[in-house]
Amino acid sequence: MTDAKTRAGAATRERIDIRKAQEVRDLAKVLRVTSHQIRQAVEMVGPRVKDISRHLGK
Repeated sequence: MTDAKTRAGAATRERIDIRKAQEVRDLAKVLRVTSHQIRQAVEMVGPRVKDISRHLGK
């Protein structure tokens, strides 16, 4: 049985793996942005979710 943290995906992790489409989609949904915006943010600030969120103003 999975716990809520596992189901939440990228949003609860410290870093996102942009090679995994599901992680990108999950984080985009949580931050209410597009997958493209997530990928652009990773290029600018790196894979840390906190940095991505801050960069996108969320």
